[in-house]
Amino acid sequence: MAGLDSPGSMQAFVDEFGLSFPQVVDEDASDWARFSIALQGAWFFLNDDGRGEPIPYDLTGEQLADALDQLLAA
Repeated sequence: MAGLDSPGSMQAFVDEFGLSFPQVVDEDASDWARFSIALQGAWFFLNDDGRGEPIPYDLTGEQLADALDQLLAA
């Protein structure tokens, strides 16, 4: 989720790093506030009810895989 930036800047970042997963533009930071996201680069996984918890950006690949496994098992 790109907060407080323009869609063009976000698209340039996505293109530069070859990201293939969906991105959310949040120019006014309303989603950041709604989900209590405190920093750029945080991971945030939503469950089917639209609830979730922010996860710090410094996850290892193994930690990210574990978080995804827990989400999918729920």
